[in-house]
Amino acid sequence: QLLTTPELRPHLPPWLPTATLAAAVLAFAFGALSLLLRRKKTLGTIAVGSSVSALPLLASAPANGDVAASAFGVGLDVFTA
Repeated sequence: QLLTTPELRPHLPPWLPTATLAAAVLAFAFGALSLLLRRKKTLGTIAVGSSVSALPLLASAPANGDVAASAFGVGLDVFTA
């Protein structure tokens, strides 16, 4: 929720944070499976590393679908002058 602007948050579907968290968990599982089955461990290491680094950001999203809970946001407008 930190990378969206506060004006955009009410328009997001309430299932989006849950689906994104499920995708990260699934990426971790497939990365772990790749680490177990492949000789070269690069793909599995990248998948596990990226999903582990994404999980704390995704777990901080509100579970009740209240996407307008925080007024803080960082969007692309930060980079404009």
